[in-house]
Amino acid sequence: MLEQALAQATGVSQNEYSFVISQKEMEELREIAKAHYQAGSPEVQALAHDFFKSMDTDGDERVDLPEFLSFMRQEGYTHLPSANFFNELDKDGNGTLDFYEVMALYYIIKSGRPFCDWCGDFIPGVFFSCVECFKNPGNSFNLCRKCYQSTNCNHNHNGRVQFLDNYTLLETKRDPTLAQATGVSQNEPRTTFMQARSPILSNAIVPASNSTTNLYINSTPSPSYSSAIVPASTTNNWKAALKAFEIALSIGSISSTLCTIL
Repeated sequence: MLEQALAQATGVSQNEYSFVISQKEMEELREIAKAHYQAGSPEVQALAHDFFKSMDTDGDERVDLPEFLSFMRQEGYTHLPSANFFNELDKDGNGTLDFYEVMALYYIIKSGRPFCDWCGDFIPGVFFSCVECFKNPGNSFNLCRKCYQSTNCNHNHNGRVQFLDNYTLLETKRDPTLAQATGVSQNEPRTTFMQARSPILSNAIVPASNSTTNLYINSTPSPSYSSAIVPASTTNNWKAALKAFEIALSIGSISSTLCTIL
């Protein structure tokens, strides 16, 4: 009932996507996010805490479900906000998100984890991408392991069906022989795996370029902005903190040990 009421108040649909993930898979994502944070510079770590505080609108050092849903909606992540996803992030099951749980949320969003384009389930690990769709900027078609193995998905390009897992696709960008064999050009521009689902996402928490011109912040409010649970001033705080955090990351305010995935 609480989730339905919040969904109605925030304008978030709860039915389009399915967030199904094992405890082990979620724990791995949390540990990756924690490792990236701990490898960051003091400046970036401080901005990460500022971002967390901006989500914590009542200042109790926890992010509750209404704060989570309102933030996700205002930032345009309409494929993720649900009580189910919130509960998966809530490792200790206390009904709120602490700092590292929010960092896990940030990592999941920005690392470009896709949803299966056949069953709609969230894919936390290995997925299979259509090679032809991969070659077209702004388009993607990804399958989870279960759907790929089932062969029930009827997705082809004039009879051509070829899927590669995400690790092999990455390797084609380095290995010209593999790229030629699979038909993946090394020079083709690419957008993120999740872009077809959510245009504002990036598949790297830090862009490859040191320029901030690639940074996109969703600053345009939705039509129902005035009826949001959280007032406009709070939303502006979210955006300011998020923008500062991401700009600091994108211009390289990171320790030399931090990989560019974060």
